[in-house]
Amino acid sequence: LAEATKLEVPVTMLAIGKSKYAKGEIALKTWEFQQAEELFLASLESTQQAMRDASEQGKLAGGRNDEAMRKLEERLRIAEEARNRAELGREEERKKIEVERDEERRRLAEREADRAEKRRLAEERANNRRESAPNLDAEAEKRRKEQQLAMADFEKQKADLERQRKELEAEKKRQREAPPVVISAPQSSGAADNPFVSVMKEYEAAFEARDMDRLRQVYSMGTLTRRAMGDMFDKCQQVSVFIDLGEARVTSSKGAMMEFEQQISWKKCRDRNRIPRLSGEKTAKFTLRGGSEWQIKKIIDR
Repeated sequence: LAEATKLEVPVTMLAIGKSKYAKGEIALKTWEFQQAEELFLASLESTQQAMRDASEQGKLAGGRNDEAMRKLEERLRIAEEARNRAELGREEERKKIEVERDEERRRLAEREADRAEKRRLAEERANNRRESAPNLDAEAEKRRKEQQLAMADFEKQKADLERQRKELEAEKKRQREAPPVVISAPQSSGAADNPFVSVMKEYEAAFEARDMDRLRQVYSMGTLTRRAMGDMFDKCQQVSVFIDLGEARVTSSKGAMMEFEQQISWKKCRDRNRIPRLSGEKTAKFTLRGGSEWQIKKIIDR
């Protein structure tokens, strides 16, 4: 009865079993032994069936409880796994954020280092400019003075060429108006009697010897001509000069002209392409120096 009560068996079924058992007992006492036995067996069978039903219901209830527990445990497991995944995701996200922060700090440090290097280079260039400024100014001043000298020489050469042109035009006009005084150039001896021949022979010898000081004694050269001549003498180790003299014409008390042809051959030269061609037909203009010595003033192409 206690077991049936725990398994929640209806009380009415137990009461019926009890009644049948009681009736079996009465029948036994009233000489219906067989009927009482049947009733007893039936009552016992009914009671056992009731107990089996009660036991089956208890098992079903226990099975439902076990299934509920399994479902609950499954949900708890799933919740735990979800919590673990969330925790793992938060850890990975934290590590990712930390890595990104480290990368950003590294980039900031590199940019700062680049800016510092650029500032250092800029300061170094500024210091170099400040240190080299005096030298640059001096060099610029030197170049400016050289340009001024070159421009002055150019203007002087230009003025000389203009004077030569005017003098040549005046000389041609005088030659047309009056016969010139002609001094023939001697072929062999008597060169000392002709001062223009002596000057030209000295010019030829000084040119062939590459002697600037000696050449300047008979040839009054401008600054540019003197520099160009000295540069040619430095570049070449040997020069051959041949001069075929023409007639000399006295144009004034202090001036004369002579036409000639010169052939100049440069040998053993460096940078030969930059050596000018000086050969050809020329006209030498003479001027009287010191009242007694003739000197070449200009040599121009005919």
